[in-house]
Amino acid sequence: MNTLLRLYRAEGFSEGERAVAAWVLRDPDAFVRAPAKSVASSCNVSQATVYRLCAKMGTSGIAELKACVAADAAEWRRLRETDVDVNFPVAPGATSSDIVGALKGEYEATVASTAALIDPAELDRCAAAIRAASSVDVYATSGNLTLAENFALQMAEIGHPVNVPTNEYTRNLVLANSAPDHLGIIVSVGGHGMNMAEAPALLRQKGTPIMVLTSADTTVFDEYADYLLRIAPGENFRQKISSFSTHLSALFLLDCLYTAVFTCDYEASLGKRIENQQLLYRYFGDERCAGLV
Repeated sequence: MNTLLRLYRAEGFSEGERAVAAWVLRDPDAFVRAPAKSVASSCNVSQATVYRLCAKMGTSGIAELKACVAADAAEWRRLRETDVDVNFPVAPGATSSDIVGALKGEYEATVASTAALIDPAELDRCAAAIRAASSVDVYATSGNLTLAENFALQMAEIGHPVNVPTNEYTRNLVLANSAPDHLGIIVSVGGHGMNMAEAPALLRQKGTPIMVLTSADTTVFDEYADYLLRIAPGENFRQKISSFSTHLSALFLLDCLYTAVFTCDYEASLGKRIENQQLLYRYFGDERCAGLV
């Protein structure tokens, strides 16, 4: 995850650490140049607070944090300076050319924002959890359900079946039958949809590890998540043309998850996918439709 984005989120920071983070975000270049004593003085905190922040950021000290800030500053500025309105990317009277350009800009900004939110170490943990589970159950509704089904298709092609219940009753049964050796994956921007907010409580009761793909803003799922991937924030749940940004962000995360699982054993995954495609062609393909995608 982008260092400045982590400072912006300030998860688990004390009041003094938040003050330091806010100062860094206002002027990353000044932070990179300033000694620890000057940083502390500018923020009206102790130097110990500055060093505690460094530790919470997973760095060995202020020198390493400065290096991370310097490396990520350009990406942070691009993320902050985008003028894309994710809720209304086009205005009344937009031409087809306007629409193509506007959605191109929105998609580029969404992918950049989502990538900046991903912690590679967390993605590795998620892939390992999927591989270790005896059953992977994905809980999603509405447009996210289609994305979940696509993820299940990808996983089945490499020999890792994923269960995606498609109606409320079936979903509730799958939740009720969950177990500690299962993995529950919840895909929801903010807990919207039938019984989505209640799902993690039942999974926790069943002892099932929980992976959540949800908004970068605080959600009802955060306290339950054993594994957490963030969907790009910014969309208004009700006031928008469509869920262009959040759906693309969720798709990007699911594709990253699939690819992370795939590359855990690249040769075996590729071999299984090719074997399955050849079997499908042999038994179901014909000259009109080879069954290969």
